[in-house]
Amino acid sequence: LMRMVRLLLWSILPLALFGLLFASAQAIVGIVNEESASESTGFNLALLFAPILFLVLVGVRVWINMAEIELVASGDRVTRRALFDRARKLTFGNFGKLYTIQLVTALAVVAITLLGLAIWIKFVPPAAVGMAFIVSEATLWLLLACRLWQKASLVVWYEQWLSLQPKPTEEQAAVQIEPIEQFADRPVTVTAAPEVASSMAPPSDGETSGPA
Repeated sequence: LMRMVRLLLWSILPLALFGLLFASAQAIVGIVNEESASESTGFNLALLFAPILFLVLVGVRVWINMAEIELVASGDRVTRRALFDRARKLTFGNFGKLYTIQLVTALAVVAITLLGLAIWIKFVPPAAVGMAFIVSEATLWLLLACRLWQKASLVVWYEQWLSLQPKPTEEQAAVQIEPIEQFADRPVTVTAAPEVASSMAPPSDGETSGPA
């Protein structure tokens, strides 16, 4: 839990960069809206900026999601390294596939949100508290299902990617076995200690083996 809290705090940095981009777009729209003679110019510019900002936010979100998956899979406790080193290389090294997964599921979230709001506005009267509760809960459940679908898709991709990577444990085991096999092929010679060797040597001609 604390690792995820630290990762959330580090994630504020890329989200803050997106916030600066969003604030800059709002400032541009405000300036254009004040200087333009037509009132619809600022609105049209806002409609142009909205999908661009949405696509940028999807890229930031897939980066943070891959950092969460990498942090859990590796068991590393250094969240800064997981976000800015491994997850960054993993995300931008496979950006096309990961961005497609994130984008499709994000569009599903947007569609369900708009559908829920449309049903609420058109078919739920203000006095129908029970129907409003059912519509809101159904919308939230569908949004949760899309979120789980999104995370499961990224995890499945990560597992497939991880299975294609070289396994360092098997390579290290092969390196450790090789010297043992070389040592087994060598002849083993036992050298006795000098005291033992002198005591086991046969007596010379001038010596007697028994007591005098």
